[in-house]
Amino acid sequence: MKKNITQYIEDHADGWGVVISVLCLLHCLAIPLLLFFSPTLALYFEHEVIHLFILVLVIPLVLSSLSHLKTSEAHRYILFIGPIGILLIIGAMAVEFMAHHEPTLAGEIISSIGSILLVIFHWHNLKVRKKETTCCKTDTAH
Repeated sequence: MKKNITQYIEDHADGWGVVISVLCLLHCLAIPLLLFFSPTLALYFEHEVIHLFILVLVIPLVLSSLSHLKTSEAHRYILFIGPIGILLIIGAMAVEFMAHHEPTLAGEIISSIGSILLVIFHWHNLKVRKKETTCCKTDTAH
């Protein structure tokens, strides 16, 4: 059975979300090192377009994951983690914008926390989906 692009995104949003969030975190952690060793190279990797590109990828993935999220009462907090992560990344972009597009330690810390929250959000969703898939397969096998 051939899947359309919407179904593919729904099925893989959390996996891609983890990958992109980890890459974002690595990017945030590498900038201070690049600033120290090669300020010119750091400014290239800290360009505003990279942040906008990451944000354009992250927002639809989080929205897709939120729309299919099924949480128990014990895990209601997870509903807030994804949106808070996005807001932190947007906040980090605002901090750097106010600093005249220069990388700032505050921006990197805020962005790193946002990325970590997004990894937690998507990882939780992957675990829930895997559990649902396993449950459904065992139910249909009987």
